[in-house]
Amino acid sequence: MTRYDARASVRLMAFVCEGGFSSGTGVGMLLLYAGTISRATYTSAFPVRLTVAFVMLVGLVPSRLADEQEYRLTRYLMSNYDLAVRPSENASLPLQVKIHVLLQKIQQLEYETNTVKASWKVIQRWNDAHLRWNASDFGGIAVLRIPSKQIWKPDVVLLNGNTAEVRESHAVVHSSGEVVLLEERNLHSWCHFDKLHLFPFEVHLCRLAFASWAYDASQITMDAHSFGVDGELFVPSLEFVHEVSSYPSSTSLSSSTSSSSSFSSASIISGIDSMARSTVQLQLRLYRRSPFGQLLCLLLPVVLANLMAVVAFFVPAASGQKLTISTQSLLILCAVLVYMHRAMPTMAERVPLLVGVGGPRGGMSDVGSRVGECGAVSDLVGQTMSLVWQAQAPPMSRLNDTMARFDERLREDERRRDIREEWRTLSLLCDRVFLAVFFLISALTAAFVLICSS
Repeated sequence: MTRYDARASVRLMAFVCEGGFSSGTGVGMLLLYAGTISRATYTSAFPVRLTVAFVMLVGLVPSRLADEQEYRLTRYLMSNYDLAVRPSENASLPLQVKIHVLLQKIQQLEYETNTVKASWKVIQRWNDAHLRWNASDFGGIAVLRIPSKQIWKPDVVLLNGNTAEVRESHAVVHSSGEVVLLEERNLHSWCHFDKLHLFPFEVHLCRLAFASWAYDASQITMDAHSFGVDGELFVPSLEFVHEVSSYPSSTSLSSSTSSSSSFSSASIISGIDSMARSTVQLQLRLYRRSPFGQLLCLLLPVVLANLMAVVAFFVPAASGQKLTISTQSLLILCAVLVYMHRAMPTMAERVPLLVGVGGPRGGMSDVGSRVGECGAVSDLVGQTMSLVWQAQAPPMSRLNDTMARFDERLREDERRRDIREEWRTLSLLCDRVFLAVFFLISALTAAFVLICSS
């Protein structure tokens, strides 16, 4: 073998290793390089030629045949396929569809619209009689991936809600006809939030009903295969803890019948639709992750305001600090109520229990502040009576009138002191009465909250 022949052989081997024989061009290049080896060195170059031919058969033939077999299989399945035809072996028998529903993320709870926004992974399995083949006839290909828009689908939708977004993937088709379709859906399910008055200890039970929109129970039967969360892609919520379970099993729902105690498609499907659908239901249970922390942030200011209100009852009525303490307590309770209004759901059917805790105490603080103002009423009454007496007193015309006037002034001062003491006594009595009423209302409110929360 000459140096030129050796160089040609090396280039030929490099071309083979780089995958140059994956097309018809590779065959031409093989012949071209083989022709560069002279006849004189044919005998010495024979092992090299044999090695090159073997590499060509190993690298070229399988990939080429695999591409041709997959293409031929796809054309074989799709040539006479009609995605509008239900792929059942017997038209009189229903097609069974197994569904897997996995929770990925709870996005938002909208109390105003009674809606739960969440991301779900929905996996559907069924057997398509029109997508079967013998794997040995197509190079051993047993699994084929086909765009989901090109095959029949059971049209599974969420009955009690709507689908905001669907992200589909290729359908995985097995040679036995089994089809696996994976979808990621953003579902807005309707949920009746009837426990909002127990904030922050409310528990929401939301049901999701899946069924075929286009086919009734005589054509498709739904089977709940599994429920839960997507262990790989699940994003836990910072506000709620969830539990997903089946409720209770697959049932057939008809829009011609309704029930207030169970889920029925009568409230979902209206008009002339009277199809009885095979439905799969699941239950989503939601409760707050750390209710005691939120409760502490709300009740601690209320407790401090109550202590200030109690202290205000023991401050003398003539002191200006009584009005100051009562006003501060009232302002604290008003700020807490405003925060409750922002933090708590606004669409509760009943008044939240925390509002019942802070509301009466705010009213009692306002009453206490008004009672504190009664200490100054005695001075106002005394000054008014003095002005009236001076207007009606006769003019001094004689000397003894001065003594009489002085004596009358002493009696007036004594009367003022008596009135002032009476008002102080009445103010103290009102303080004690309202203090008792304050404790009574607080005890009744606490008992009511405990009874309702249990």
